[in-house]
Amino acid sequence: MLVGAVVLANLFVSGVAVYSLLASYQQAHAEAQSDAHNLAHVLAENIVGRMDKIDAILFSTKLEITRQLESGDIDKTRLEDYLRKQYGNLPEADSLRVTNAQGDVLYGIGVRVEEQRSISDRAYFLHLRDTPDAQGIISEPLVGRISGKRVIVMAHRFDRPDGSFGGVVYAPIALDELSMMFSNLNIGKTGAVFIRKGIGDYTLIARHPENLLGSNVSAIGHTRPAPEFVAFARSQSKIANYESTSGVDGITRNYSMRRLGKFDYIVGVGMSTDDYLADWRTKAITESILAALFMLISIVTATLVYRSWKRREESIQALATQEEKFRTIADYTSNWETWVDREWRLLWISQAVYEVTGFTVQECMVMPDYPMPLIHPDDRAKLASARLEKEYSEAPRRSLVFRYIRKDGTLRWGERTWRNLKDENGEFSGQRSSVRDITESRQAEQELLQTKLAAERASASKSEFLANMSHEIRTPMNAIIGLSTLALSKAESPKMQDYLDKINTSSRALLSVLNDILDYSKVEAGKLELESVIFSLQEVLDNVANLFSLHAEDIGLDFIFEIAPQTPDRIVGDPLRLGQVMNNLVGNAVKFTKAGKVHVKVEPVAIEPGFATLHISISDTGIGISADQVKNIFNPFTQADGSITRRFSGSGLGLSISQKLVNMM
Repeated sequence: MLVGAVVLANLFVSGVAVYSLLASYQQAHAEAQSDAHNLAHVLAENIVGRMDKIDAILFSTKLEITRQLESGDIDKTRLEDYLRKQYGNLPEADSLRVTNAQGDVLYGIGVRVEEQRSISDRAYFLHLRDTPDAQGIISEPLVGRISGKRVIVMAHRFDRPDGSFGGVVYAPIALDELSMMFSNLNIGKTGAVFIRKGIGDYTLIARHPENLLGSNVSAIGHTRPAPEFVAFARSQSKIANYESTSGVDGITRNYSMRRLGKFDYIVGVGMSTDDYLADWRTKAITESILAALFMLISIVTATLVYRSWKRREESIQALATQEEKFRTIADYTSNWETWVDREWRLLWISQAVYEVTGFTVQECMVMPDYPMPLIHPDDRAKLASARLEKEYSEAPRRSLVFRYIRKDGTLRWGERTWRNLKDENGEFSGQRSSVRDITESRQAEQELLQTKLAAERASASKSEFLANMSHEIRTPMNAIIGLSTLALSKAESPKMQDYLDKINTSSRALLSVLNDILDYSKVEAGKLELESVIFSLQEVLDNVANLFSLHAEDIGLDFIFEIAPQTPDRIVGDPLRLGQVMNNLVGNAVKFTKAGKVHVKVEPVAIEPGFATLHISISDTGIGISADQVKNIFNPFTQADGSITRRFSGSGLGLSISQKLVNMM
């Protein structure tokens, strides 16, 4: 049955495609014929109008010359003025000229006496000279001797009062004008337009495009016409349509031809099949491809549907077999177990669901949208998205924590884990999930969290206590420093001065430790705030230099400050804390360097209008530090090792405070 439906569908699509292509082909052909017919009509009317106009002006000029001859002789000035006036009304012609009986061009536009030209050997001149009753004539294509252009010539004979041949009045028509007229027609990329004589050897007057003819006038004049053209020219019909392959460029075109009224010329417009069937051919290819794709897709789809149906039946059978194997084990578990197939239909629920939720297996099997009614409303969305994770079938096992409501209304916490199952082809065939009651462990986690928060509060209280104690101790310590300094200035005995100096030095060291503890406590308690004021960077650097330059000089160190020229001096920040960081780093550099130099470098990283980022670095040639010890130097109350503390003293808080201040900046 499935095979028959696919065959019928393919036959129907093929029939529709063939009918559509035939209809569109006929429509394209009819439209091309109509376009060629309309363009040929417009072109013929245009050319006839132009030729009639030129013929009328030539005849009028002939009458003017005849009148002047009857009055005696030709008045050159008067005739030249007349010719210029008539030529002003004749943009279709390249010139308007007059010859004498010998064929010498004497009057007209572009005629110079010193460069006199003769047309006595031209066929049209000879014909008019030798045919007294000849009317207007149109020449074959030729190259003008005055203009040097490819032209055809319309000419009239005029006679003297005694009836003898007097000369010719003629107007050259540049073939470029006809080509321009032809090129303005919308004939497509490879269409063609031509004009031929309708009698004699059917000379080709002009053709567009001329790319295959080049500039060879003889080639233009003697290109052989198609047999269909010859048949039309010999008939009495005024209009004809035919399809022909050009002997010039080998392109097949649908032609429409018209006679040019009283003139023995025929104009033709050809629409190329390559142009007007291009869209049809594209459509034919597209529809053929689409039809083939439909057939292929329908066959592939039918095959996949059959295989899917077969796999589904096999999967259901496999799941049923597995259910029997695992039912006994699952029934004895204390977890809430569930099993669904590839369509998410509920296959089995463990007996433990009653212990976990208070609902029986039978109640769950008939529960709409199981297990959503059991889930806390705030957790249903994440469970709904998680249970549909086919795309995670490669993951061996996944888990999700959520809240559920027992039948008696109590709220419990559960952890759902699940595993996606695959058939023998490696495709998704179902899912097994297990829910474990974790309410007690969840409560233990909450108690642990409360304990952690209490410890953090205790740590904050400790930091606040240290800050308060440091502040309280600093007041009497400042008094000790002040009084000992005052006593030093009045002590007379060296022994007393030594005692007072040790008291003063120890007090200052203790005050430095208290200041570090106070700053560290403020940072830890989050009570240290940075100022944002305008200050001079140079003043901060001068203070650092004044503080350490004498000591560096005493121990023989080079104390170098390098400030980049483009570094701004007036900046916004906290000058006190910036100085504190630099004093700490420079102090360490001086303290741990026995020989060499301490180098302070300041340079801008980025400068924008109203904004600058500075890079300040302190380097020295001191004792250095190992890579293993670097990770510990920013820990509070920590030095690189115990020997550092014994040799150089210090609280171990300086770098920790400096790091925190820099991070705050």
